[in-house]
Amino acid sequence: MKRSYYVFNDEEEEPDFSSRKVLSRRPISIEDAEAFFIFGEMEFNTKLVNFLARHRVPVHFFNYFGFITARCFH
Repeated sequence: MKRSYYVFNDEEEEPDFSSRKVLSRRPISIEDAEAFFIFGEMEFNTKLVNFLARHRVPVHFFNYFGFITARCFH
């Protein structure tokens, strides 16, 4: 069963991946991903965007206040 993934950044300059706030850094299977919901400041490269588009996985971007700012569909 596919699942949606919610990715948060608490607006720190540098995300602290060693803190307990990060629940997991395990790899995600693309076959398992239905959609990604991105909250806060993140950096992506075009390889990731192209990969997600090729596998038809939509990405939804939200601003600091939780309002949708952009969507990338297949």
